[in-house]
Amino acid sequence: MASKQESKSCSRCNRTGVCRGCACVKASRACTGCLPRRLGTCLNLQQPPPSVSAVAPVDSTFDSTCDSVCSNDLSSQVSSSLPVSPTSSPSLPIPDLPTFSPAVEPSFTWGSVDGVSCASAINDCYSVAVNWKPNLFRVPSGKVGDAFIQELSRLFRVYGSSTALESVTLKAAILLPMLLLQCPSQGAKHQELIEHLERRLILWKDGSFCELLHEGSSHQARLPKSKSTKHSTDSDIGRLFTNNMNNGNVKSALCFLSQKVKGNVLSLDQPSDPHCPSGPSKHDALIAKHPQPGPIHCHSILLQDTPSPNHNLHPVIFDSIDCDLIRCMSLCVHGAGGPSGVDALSSRRYCSSFMSSPDLCHSLAIVALCLSSTSVDPDSLSAFVACRLIALNKDPGVRPIGIGETCRRIISKAILSILGQDVIEAAGPIQLCTGLDGGCEAAVHSLCHLFADTNTEAVLLVDATNAFNSLNRAAALRNVLELCPSLGRVLVNTYRENVDLYIDGEIIVSQEGTTQGDPLAMAMYSLGVIPLIIRMSEIQSTRQGRPVLGSPLGTDDYISTWVQEKIKGFFDALCLRYGYLPSSLPTNCSCGIPLSIDHCLNCHLGGFTILRHNGVCDLTARLLNEVCHNVTIEPPLQSLFGETLQLKSAITTDNARLDIKADGFWDCCVYPSSGSIEYT
Repeated sequence: MASKQESKSCSRCNRTGVCRGCACVKASRACTGCLPRRLGTCLNLQQPPPSVSAVAPVDSTFDSTCDSVCSNDLSSQVSSSLPVSPTSSPSLPIPDLPTFSPAVEPSFTWGSVDGVSCASAINDCYSVAVNWKPNLFRVPSGKVGDAFIQELSRLFRVYGSSTALESVTLKAAILLPMLLLQCPSQGAKHQELIEHLERRLILWKDGSFCELLHEGSSHQARLPKSKSTKHSTDSDIGRLFTNNMNNGNVKSALCFLSQKVKGNVLSLDQPSDPHCPSGPSKHDALIAKHPQPGPIHCHSILLQDTPSPNHNLHPVIFDSIDCDLIRCMSLCVHGAGGPSGVDALSSRRYCSSFMSSPDLCHSLAIVALCLSSTSVDPDSLSAFVACRLIALNKDPGVRPIGIGETCRRIISKAILSILGQDVIEAAGPIQLCTGLDGGCEAAVHSLCHLFADTNTEAVLLVDATNAFNSLNRAAALRNVLELCPSLGRVLVNTYRENVDLYIDGEIIVSQEGTTQGDPLAMAMYSLGVIPLIIRMSEIQSTRQGRPVLGSPLGTDDYISTWVQEKIKGFFDALCLRYGYLPSSLPTNCSCGIPLSIDHCLNCHLGGFTILRHNGVCDLTARLLNEVCHNVTIEPPLQSLFGETLQLKSAITTDNARLDIKADGFWDCCVYPSSGSIEYT
């Protein structure tokens, strides 16, 4: 009976509740399986027996904390009196991800090649061609180009049919442009490209993958070495700017106009620190930014049971993913190409400029429906989810940039356009990066309200290091399945296994977090950190109203090492707030009077009096600048040579200055509306 109660929720409290008046409290029993209990925010807990050596329950914890808030060593006392960590509670079984059916064995015939040999040849060719330099020519219009689009459509369409080609069809679709569109030379004629594509299509349909790979490797060996990315002359910058603007790459064109040193592509052999050549290289830095998978803690999992293969989802919710939506999403894709080299401009032509383009869009819609509504074999998606990795100079450091396949970006955008509202409703108002309307404005108003609160002592801006790559992927997938089941299926399919990142002939495996180049990455991250946001927003407080996490701001060592070094200005504000004298102050003011807080506020040499005067002076100067010219603030005056001034308040020293100087103040003004001339 106990296991049955733990398998389902004992109350209807949601993730924002703390179980103060739930059904369990009214029935005088402890909560056993509610959502707040799994999040660690449930207040209706069982009392531990006296013989157990454990920390006191929540209520007695706050009573003991109230008496120790103002002690000298707050950090040690508060840390020892915090509530029991969820990791110390009995671990609950972690549910598994939805099961999937393995791909069908390759029992087919491709031209004159059997299925097993064909699958092995496609895998070998992909492992070699994925490291090639971008050298694809534009698919020519006409009959040959339309035949290429038909073959590409067939490969995508077969994947959603659960046939014997399921295990290799997506990798073959990614490999197709890499083998068939290799440009023979820089000056190749249009007719030559048509003939090459027609001949290669025949070899492809016959299964001669090794011959196509040998031809492509020969073209790659004859490519010139990459030129330096630095363009010092104005003619080179102007030419590159013009070419990018003509191709619609506005962002790339603007990069050539900026004089920034950051952003250039780095070599993996370069050291991370230019001042330490013997230190770790950029390759080591990239490896460090893609950590190993971490353990899963039961208190961070919202999912209760292992979902069924169908997971209570009906495919009808994805009926809107059709040919028209795929074509619309293809026109919205921008950027470079993934490992296959097919960029956004080429994908737009594939989906909109050929007779068979509607067939290709329909095939991509079938793949999107398959990934959204069923659990597929992750081995068949290895090439589909792979990314091309680029190391950019962060100066100092390295910034990894991932570029996914354009077909994956189109499909992900189509799925997100259908499920966008589901993601917003699942995250609620506590997560503003899910596409919520007015999210930035809400964040600004929240901070303004927080600053205006009289109880606010400080606001800390926390930036997580390498957050997207450090997110626990296994826990995030289970949380997304609980919060947004409609999006969870496609994320489980694409992130169930590790993702390969290709850079300079090497492979870096992404095992944690999300991958760049995936439009669904932000939705996965925003929903994956919901338990953390809930735990941070439900901070327990003492009877005096002090947050427990804010109490350790009291030790002398903490103040001397952190406050004085990191936030000195805030430390001075705290001293003024509580009447303490800030440290390291001079004995006398610049005017010669002994220094004190009251004197700092009232000193005519640099206190608030001068600030008020400067504010009026600056406002007057801005208004005069609208009607006069050559307006300057506090210009120096010429020195006196024997002149005598009558006013005793006149300044006769050499450093005398005016408040404001404006030319043309007494000149005549012409009013265009009336045509009259008046003197001011």
